[in-house]
Amino acid sequence: VVSTQSTGRTVLKMEMNYDEHDNLPLKMENIVLNRYQCDLITCTIIGVLTFAVSASTAFVAVKPHLVLVMKIVTIVVGVTIHYLIPHLRKSMPFLWFLTPCLKTKEHALFEVHSEARAMWYEKAYLWVKFVERNVLYPLLFLAAVNDSVPQIKDKFGVTFGA
Repeated sequence: VVSTQSTGRTVLKMEMNYDEHDNLPLKMENIVLNRYQCDLITCTIIGVLTFAVSASTAFVAVKPHLVLVMKIVTIVVGVTIHYLIPHLRKSMPFLWFLTPCLKTKEHALFEVHSEARAMWYEKAYLWVKFVERNVLYPLLFLAAVNDSVPQIKDKFGVTFGA
């Protein structure tokens, strides 16, 4: 549509006919609200579990060796998950092998005619990453904090350290 403004210039205006029943903003709002609701529930559960574990004597009973064992387990799992497995999936792992050590089913095929399948080690990789992120790291943090409670209490006093 061409219209003339008060300055005398001719301006081209485009009229866009949007669907009045556009559901995308409503869907986006519902997605965000559902995400907030799930986050609220998850954070509440994690907070309650963290308080329960901290208030219990779970870390006190095995205190001398728990932090050391948690550190070793976390380091071994972290090196395996974030260093070894990605290198073993490369085309030339560590430049020692000519083919990947962890091959997919489609690796030897010239042309793939079906969808790629998730291999057992890929499923295990995702599960171990999930356990590392949601179990090992929080437990290591709680064990380290419970192990350093006396030093924190000495440094910040009973009011802020307990």
